[in-house]
Amino acid sequence: MGLLTAIAALTTPNGRCAPSAPQLSGALGIALPLLRPRLRRLARATTKRGEPVLVLLPPAQNGAEAVRPGPAVLERREAPPAGAATPLGGARPADETSVEVPLKPTRETVEHGIRASQGWPSREELDEAAALVPKEPEDLDGRWAVQRLVREKVDYALAVRLVQKHGADACLQQVRWLGRRKGIKQKSRYLVAAIMGCYAEPPLPDAADIEIS
Repeated sequence: MGLLTAIAALTTPNGRCAPSAPQLSGALGIALPLLRPRLRRLARATTKRGEPVLVLLPPAQNGAEAVRPGPAVLERREAPPAGAATPLGGARPADETSVEVPLKPTRETVEHGIRASQGWPSREELDEAAALVPKEPEDLDGRWAVQRLVREKVDYALAVRLVQKHGADACLQQVRWLGRRKGIKQKSRYLVAAIMGCYAEPPLPDAADIEIS
C-alpha cells in the first residue's frame, strides 16, 4: 500500500482526511523513525502548479503529527453532461463544471511511490535509522566492556553509549564490583545506575562470609 493510498484509506466517516503519523505507521507497518522522513520528503514535493502533494499539520495535544493531502490531491470535479456544447471562444459558463486533468506526477513522487509499495528505504531513511544505533567502539577495551555489559543483560545500544560516555575502565570496574553488592533485585538496572552515578566501591566481604573450598 502506498503512502497516499494509506492516507486516503484513513479518511473518517465525516469526510475528514488528516490521519496521524502513528495511524499511518500502523497501516503501513513502517516504524515511525522510518516513516517521518518519507512524510517530510513527500511534503516537499509539489505539482506543476506549485501546490504541495502533502501538508504536514501542527502536532496535536498528545504530540502526534498529522498530515493531509494537498489541494491537488483532494480536488475533484464532475464531468460535463454528454453533448454539452462549448461556447464560442472556448469559454465555459461560470456554473459549468469541467473535467480535472490529472497532473503529471513528479519524478520524486513516482520514486517515492515505488519505494513505498516495495518497502524499500531511501538513503536518507537508512542514514537516519543508522544514527539511532550508536557505533561500537573501535578499541578492544571498549568492545570488551560492551560485551561484559550485554552479558549482564544491559541493552546493547545502551551499553555502547555508556562505554562511549563513561569509558571502558569505569564500566568494567562497576561490573567487577557488582558481585560484592548485596540486596540487588535487578542487576542490569543497578549496573546502569552505578555507571551513570559513579557509585563508590562497596566494602570488602568479611572473612566469615568467604567460603574456603
